[in-house]
Amino acid sequence: HNAATLSLQSIQKGQGVNLSGMPPNCAWKDQFQVLFQRAARNAVRNRLIVRAKFGQGIFMGLLVGLIWRDLGKNQVSVQDRNGVLFFVAVNSTMAATQMMLSSFGPERMVFERERSHGMYRTLPYFMSKIIMELPPNCIFPCIQGTIAYFLLHLQRDATKYGHYIATVVLLQNTGNALGIMIASMFSDLEVIIAISPLIILPLMIFSGFFVADGGIPAYFDWIKYISPMKYSF
Repeated sequence: HNAATLSLQSIQKGQGVNLSGMPPNCAWKDQFQVLFQRAARNAVRNRLIVRAKFGQGIFMGLLVGLIWRDLGKNQVSVQDRNGVLFFVAVNSTMAATQMMLSSFGPERMVFERERSHGMYRTLPYFMSKIIMELPPNCIFPCIQGTIAYFLLHLQRDATKYGHYIATVVLLQNTGNALGIMIASMFSDLEVIIAISPLIILPLMIFSGFFVADGGIPAYFDWIKYISPMKYSF
């Protein structure tokens, strides 16, 4: 009881949660099972979010495909080709990050309260959350990527199409992870929303589209290596 009280006080002070004196009573697999079942029930109840993600995937795929439709194969089309590939990389990452910030920010308060009472540990919570969100994070980017790929008339090659879809799916999941990281750094949702552009924008600027590798100052050169948009672009 004393440990729980101290942990709740630490949450109110923004110092996080100390579980050193409060080991959960049940096994790791039991924690994971219960948390996964709860995440599944929440997903079933929140069908509107699933529909919104599905609609967003179709809309963005059509938008990208119709704006840059029928890319040429000459020197003039190089800028358009670079532009659409960079937009896909940035949009896939930032959309996933922002969606995770808006959903995990409020959810974090519940997580900290339950964890402070020793109901479960951090790892089973995040494992259940990530695994539950993995199917939509793979299916919806595939829908969006497929629509855009064929409207853009990119190369009709199964291997290259597979590389494109795999990259979009990885960006979606990387954006989710980035959103969880940012939301875990601060306890206030307004601060999270305000800080997130300061973290995301440098990753975008040094991704290879705005500034060439050789033109990045030495003291900023390290940023490109932690930018998921650089590798995808």
